[in-house]
Amino acid sequence: MISIGPSELGGRERIAHFDYLTEAIVYPGQTIDLTTLPQSARILGGEVKFEDMSTNITETADDDYFFEDAAMHNGAYTLLHTTQLPVGTPRQITCFQTAVDGEDTNGTLYLIGTDGDDAALTEILIPNAAATVTTVGYFKTITSITGGVVAGVGGTIDWVTNGGADTIKIGYKALTGVEAMIEIGISSDSNKYLAATSMTSAGVAEFANTIALNYGERLGALNATKIIAKNPISESEPWAAAKIITGFMKYVVD
Repeated sequence: MISIGPSELGGRERIAHFDYLTEAIVYPGQTIDLTTLPQSARILGGEVKFEDMSTNITETADDDYFFEDAAMHNGAYTLLHTTQLPVGTPRQITCFQTAVDGEDTNGTLYLIGTDGDDAALTEILIPNAAATVTTVGYFKTITSITGGVVAGVGGTIDWVTNGGADTIKIGYKALTGVEAMIEIGISSDSNKYLAATSMTSAGVAEFANTIALNYGERLGALNATKIIAKNPISESEPWAAAKIITGFMKYVVD
C-alpha cells in the first residue's frame, strides 16, 4: 500500500499506484485498503487490474454441529461446540426446523460469536418449519445461542408450542466455488463506489469518470481518504486464495 504524504500538495495531476496481495481468504463484507490519498484530493480516474477472483475451495456442511435434532425452547441452548469451526474457516450458520403436531409459533435464536477477524459478531435467526434458514454473517466461533426474548436485544421473540414441541438442528453451511465481485470505493462510505465489475476471470476495471462518486469530487467532502476493494456481502462466498490487485488512482489536490 502506498500513502501520499501531506506535503505533496498542489494542483498538478498526481498518481498513486498500488500493488496488493490479498489474504488467503477474503470474506464477504471484508474490505482491503489499496491506497491512501491526501484529504481533499479530487479523483480524476484510474485503473484496477485483478487476477481471477473465483473461489476454488469446497468445504462440506454440518447441519447439527452446534445443536442436534432436539426440542426448540426459550432460554440458553447447550451447544456441542464453542471453539472455532473446523479448519478455522468462518461459516454461515444454519437452522433446520421439523414441525411436530403442526408448526409452532416460532421464536428467535440469538447467536453470539466472532467473525474471521476475531471481532464480536451477533445475529438473529427465525426458524421456519421444513426449511433451512441461514445467517448473513460468517461466524468463526459460536459462543452462545439463546432462544426467545433476550433482555436488551430488539427483535427477539418467544417461541410458543402448538401441540408437541417442534425440533431444530443448528449447524453450518458448506463453502463452494462461485464467482465473486470487486467494488472500488471510499472506505468511510460504502455507497461511494468508483467501479464494480465481475471477477469471474482476470481483467481490468477502468474509469475515466466515476459511477457513484462524481468526477472531480473532493474526498474531503466525504471525510475519507482511503481507496478500498471490497468483497460484496451480496456475493455470499469468499475469495478463496491469495490474489493480486494492482492499479493506480489519478487525482489532484488544489
